[in-house]
Amino acid sequence: MAGRDAPGRNDRDLRKLGRLELLDILAQATKENEDLRAENERLSHELADRRLAVKNAGSLAEAALAVNGYFSAAQAAADQYVENARLILEDAQKQAERIVAQAESEARAIRNTPRTGITEVAGQSAPPQISSVEGERNE
Repeated sequence: MAGRDAPGRNDRDLRKLGRLELLDILAQATKENEDLRAENERLSHELADRRLAVKNAGSLAEAALAVNGYFSAAQAAADQYVENARLILEDAQKQAERIVAQAESEARAIRNTPRTGITEVAGQSAPPQISSVEGERNE
């Protein structure tokens, strides 16, 4: 057992050493033991961190899939909104074309109507012309 504590030394060699040398070997062994414990502690923390990283990677992958699902749903909603807006715009354009066509037709009808002394504007007749005044001026 003591041969393992002092590398390269066996029990006989250790028995031949004095107290100071044995204390020095013991101090070196204690220091090495503390260093190994500290390294063991550091490696344990590193292992725990890596395990947590692996666990979180799984959680992140699941979160990414969930976010992907949200983005897919949002894209579908946006596509539907754009399609509805396009249909509304098409309907509005068709209605505007019908209104313009009707207005052009009414304008042509008004232009082609023979004019008389009395014209109607928006369903109201114009005041009659006073013929006596005009007749006096012509005389």
